[in-house]
Amino acid sequence: MHRIAVTVFPEKTQSYILLSCLESEKSIYQNLFNQLQNSSIDKIKVYLSMFLPLYSENMVLSPNIWNNWYEETRIAYTFYANRQGNDTIIYSKTIGMFLRNAAKSTTFDYNNRGKIDLFI
Repeated sequence: MHRIAVTVFPEKTQSYILLSCLESEKSIYQNLFNQLQNSSIDKIKVYLSMFLPLYSENMVLSPNIWNNWYEETRIAYTFYANRQGNDTIIYSKTIGMFLRNAAKSTTFDYNNRGKIDLFI
């Protein structure tokens, strides 16, 4: 299994996102790295807010994020973070379809990230 590490360092006015992988697996992730490097910040925030809860094995949230979410958002985050097996595949395909449709749309607003927003 190939792995990628995502580390986010939040600051008051900006966040730093560090993506890393093994040198031997760089070719596997190079296309993703290039796409992210050429994407808008808001698009990256949408992408990470959707995928990190679903795929992260070890994720720590800031108390500020958790406390700013409504109870409904906390439940949704917990639901996605605890998916396994076929559920993960189904939700992954749904997210992929959403992202493809957003990319094709000329009016999609990446500023509206939805309920689970990891970049409040």
